[in-house]
Amino acid sequence: MKRLISILAILVLTGCSTVETMWDSYFMAKFDSIEYQYLVKIRTEAQTANCADRASMEQTANVIYKTAIELKNYSQFIPRNTDSFNLTIKMANEAKTLKERYDSKEHVNEAYCTNKVKVVERSVTEIQKVFGSKPR
Repeated sequence: MKRLISILAILVLTGCSTVETMWDSYFMAKFDSIEYQYLVKIRTEAQTANCADRASMEQTANVIYKTAIELKNYSQFIPRNTDSFNLTIKMANEAKTLKERYDSKEHVNEAYCTNKVKVVERSVTEIQKVFGSKPR
């Protein structure tokens, strides 16, 4: 009987916060929204890239690379996130090759740019699918 009273007292004292916590836990997103937000930004930059304008592409390549590095750094020490972190490393490497190409003074073929941007976009889309479906 004392146990029952103790349990009821704990539930009554914590009251709404217990119910609210359970509610939040049940309806919480199954993915890390910050990781997902980084991916959306990279994908949007890739989709809006203007390969015909070198100055614009230099900026776009820098934004894609910087965001990919931020994503990699963010996801590195999240517990039980090794697989996601490995994907972010590959994404950062793709972005790095694009950035390095535009950092050089050599001419960048528009076909190369278009194909590279499509590879980045496709990679990010696949990573989004993986990140969006992983349990948290």
